[in-house]
Amino acid sequence: MLTPIKKILFATTLEPDTRPVTRMAATIAAQFNAKVMMVFATEPLGSYGSAILESYLSKDQIKQLEAKGQKELNKTIEEKIKNFFDEEMLNGPDYEKLLDKVVVKHANPVDLILNSAEKYDADMIVMGKVKQKSVERVFTGSVARKVVKLSKIPVLVVPLI
Repeated sequence: MLTPIKKILFATTLEPDTRPVTRMAATIAAQFNAKVMMVFATEPLGSYGSAILESYLSKDQIKQLEAKGQKELNKTIEEKIKNFFDEEMLNGPDYEKLLDKVVVKHANPVDLILNSAEKYDADMIVMGKVKQKSVERVFTGSVARKVVKLSKIPVLVVPLI
């Protein structure tokens, strides 16, 4: 029996060169009548940046600033997604029927992807992979490679040129 694909986790950075990955996630979702959860990881501020903020603002002010920033980032990302589908999928499916959820978090990208896939009960992960220089790969690895290695579900990695 074939494994049904009902939920797809789509990990993205929303850079212009990631459009083929978005297209692939939307195409698969449309073909299988599946829903898409999009995840977008943002890097945490870091200890140095946090220390600077804490020297000028109270903890409540920092929390309010983070909440406002998160809300604005979510709005920006949703606008980018809508614009993408308006530009790229003129004759394709309505993005609102495909896109079930958008998650934007300050988190390690690998952890966010894997944890979200489990919580969302995803059947598949779709993500892109940028070619790295061999030196970068040795020292940093790649998010895609780590997700493929650790994932319990199929991962479709779309190469980016």
